Amino acid sequence: IEKFTDDIEVLIGRTEYNRKATLPPEGRYSHRVVLVDVEAVMNEKKYWYDFRRIFSGPPNRNGYRINKPLAKMEAYKKAALFCVKSPRGPCSYEGWVYDGPLHMPFRPWRRVVFDEIQDLVSEGTESQKNLLQLSRTAKNVWLLSATPFP
Repeated sequence: IEKFTDDIEVLIGRTEYNRKATLPPEGRYSHRVVLVDVEAVMNEKKYWYDFRRIFSGPPNRNGYRINKPLAKMEAYKKAALFCVKSPRGPCSYEGWVYDGPLHMPFRPWRRVVFDEIQDLVSEGTESQKNLLQLSRTAKNVWLLSATPFP
């Protein structure tokens, strides 16, 4: 990126993003790019969401209920509703909601780019809902692949 422009600050990895997420781009930079490995995205903190309640894990697997502030619960609800395709309606989502800084960013993402998307979007996989929730706040989402797939 630096080869093409000097206006963009490049943050590599979740740790660097966590350090600078709430700060504006520094010095001569007017924009910021965050490069994060898929593994870091998949390993974000998560809670089991079940109709306006969150748990440490699925209740049938000894997950215990967790209480969070109302504003945080609203954010979880929006994340859950974003990936609902339930015949029972939009309030029936049961599944993981992600709580890390990548999924609940300080300011909405302007653009999210997923590379090698064919490896990440297998129907019904946990990665699919994870990536849906990650892109929920983005104005633009780009899906890249050099491999043909249906």
